[in-house]
Amino acid sequence: MRRLRADAATHPDDEVLAELLTLATAAAAQAPRRPDPEGGRVLCPHFRIGGHLVRTISVVAQFGAAVDVTLEELRLELIYPADEEAAAVLSALG
Repeated sequence: MRRLRADAATHPDDEVLAELLTLATAAAAQAPRRPDPEGGRVLCPHFRIGGHLVRTISVVAQFGAAVDVTLEELRLELIYPADEEAAAVLSALG
């Protein structure tokens, strides 16, 4: 949410981003809160897929101080299964 808010502040004319922020804020208001000892550096999203709760860990890489403006907003997000059950569910989907 911090990253999304920062992006929306950086690009105030982006209507799609503003709508995404509105939707994400509403969804986050419904989510249970847990303390974040890492200060937002680690994200562990959980998904419901069928009857399974799939726990994952997410790593985001961003290019900083890019010389080329096309790379400035590029982010890579990698999502990995956090346990054996998640790996089995995701493998079955693949």
